Amino acid sequence: MYPIVSASELLQQTTRLFIHRVQACGLHRHQATEALWVLQGAIRVQVNDHQYSLRDGDLLFINADDHHATEAASDDNLVLCLQHRFEELVNVSVAPGTSNPVLKARLNDLRTTLAHLWWEQKYQPAHWQLATENGLAQLQLILLRYFSSASPAPAESRDDASWRIQQITRYLEAHYREPISLTSLSEHFGLSETYLSHYFKDKTGSTLVRWLTQLRLERCLPDLIQTDSTVAELALEHGFPSIKAFNSAFKREYQCTPSEFRQQQQSAPSTPAGVHYGRFDTTGIDALMMPWLKKTDLFLDDHKK
Repeated sequence: MYPIVSASELLQQTTRLFIHRVQACGLHRHQATEALWVLQGAIRVQVNDHQYSLRDGDLLFINADDHHATEAASDDNLVLCLQHRFEELVNVSVAPGTSNPVLKARLNDLRTTLAHLWWEQKYQPAHWQLATENGLAQLQLILLRYFSSASPAPAESRDDASWRIQQITRYLEAHYREPISLTSLSEHFGLSETYLSHYFKDKTGSTLVRWLTQLRLERCLPDLIQTDSTVAELALEHGFPSIKAFNSAFKREYQCTPSEFRQQQQSAPSTPAGVHYGRFDTTGIDALMMPWLKKTDLFLDDHKK
């Protein structure tokens, strides 16, 4: 039997919206469509085999299950990120560079909608969950009408190399808790170890061992912050052969031990969690968002205690 959850709980499970400072986040994928809106500074984004340089005001939507990576192009960057599992949304194409005046206007509509979603989440006035659902529906409508293909690309037109790396990374994501070696992976996919090693490095920019280690580290972070599980328990639960291997990998990647990271997160102010996101002064965020907010649509509950 599945537990019954409220609409607001379901919304929190399928939607994340936050403003963060990009440092570097390696190639990964997830089941949510992701919007990146650069509010300040510049970042670089890789989506599958495409590279994007984004600066102030640029907006990029990344389709669900697309492999993507981000890195800072300036130290002062601030980026609004929305991750949401939209239904009936395939092959969204929202990226900088369009000269179509109609699409330019709709891009501004997307920015305004994202700004209002941020407002509702930050100030949480009366019925903010309903306003958020409405904003997400409006966002989906704009994407479907102006930026989405009618259907996904046919299977026969897909690039075989891209399809293969997706199969490999999906397998790793599904089995990362288990012991995985280059030998076992090459046997599973019927490839030689030498070919798989070079192919994986060419497509992801990372060795198999490093990619798998980063995946295990990223998957363990929420449990490290949100649960009382010991470091040893988390190490074994997330595929590390020992606590020593976990500690070494964590310190090499994040310059601190898992225990130190847990203490830092528990004592830190409520800015976006995650070692790929740099902390920043939040006092100027309202000023960056205000030009995109329709003042007549803003609601603050003056009677809220």
